[in-house]
Parts: sequence; structure tokens; C-alpha cells
Amino acid sequence: MRKWLCFLLSMISLTACQTIEKPTLHLFYYETCPNCALMETEVYLPAQERYGDRLNYEMHDLDQEDGQQLYASFMGTADKEGQLADVAIQDRQDYYAPLLVLEGYYAIMGYSSYFQEDYLTDIERALNGEDLSPSLQDGRWYFRKDG
Repeated sequence: MRKWLCFLLSMISLTACQTIEKPTLHLFYYETCPNCALMETEVYLPAQERYGDRLNYEMHDLDQEDGQQLYASFMGTADKEGQLADVAIQDRQDYYAPLLVLEGYYAIMGYSSYFQEDYLTDIERALNGEDLSPSLQDGRWYFRKDG
């Protein structure tokens, strides 16, 4: 009985010590892009305020090689209606922005003030395992679970 109790307590302590990895919200942008600036001020920064420590946050300048490489790696593992998202970067020198990526869930290309609240709502829905809003489906890529 004592061995069983020790085993049970050790399993509980191991489970309690495990950290659950938070998804990262990435914003890919160009310094000179007005829509990128709007995505930052109207979606990315409000997401930080609204979701706080439920997410990690990273911004990536697409004029920098490391930002381009990460962009390509995300888009190489995303599907849009069953098609690999390489269509978004056919010429690897073209990186369309703004691109908002909720790592492991989806990427959304472009910004429109008309959908401002939908961007934030979709982050919440993804974090809660709910269906995403249909209003943004035309610009959204989903990450393959095997990618």
C-alpha cells in the first residue's frame, strides 16, 4: 500500500511540474506598410491586453532574413482549402504582409478595419477550441497537424 501511495504522489507531483506550452501570436510586418501598422495597433497590441499571459508574443520584420525564414516555414506547413500555402510565397522573395500567425492554429493574411473585432474573437475561439468565424475564412490558412 505504501508503494502504491508513493507512486501516486510522485505521478501527481510530476504532472503538477509539467508546464503547458503557450501558443505564440506572431505578427509579420514591414516598417513602411500602413496596413501592418494598423494590424499592430488594432489587433496585435489589443490581443496582448486582452489575452495577456495566455499567449507568447513575437513581431518579425520581413525586411530581415530571420523574419523571412520564419514566415516561409509557417506558410510551408499551412493549408488553404487543401492546398499547400506555398501559393502565398511562389517567388520566395515575396512576403505578403501583414501576416498574423497564431502558432499551431492558423495564419491570417491582410488587415481590414471592418473585421477588427473578428481578428480578436478568432484568437479567443482558437484558444478555447471553438470554430473560427466564417468572416475571415478567405484570408485564413490552417496549420496541418502533421506539418
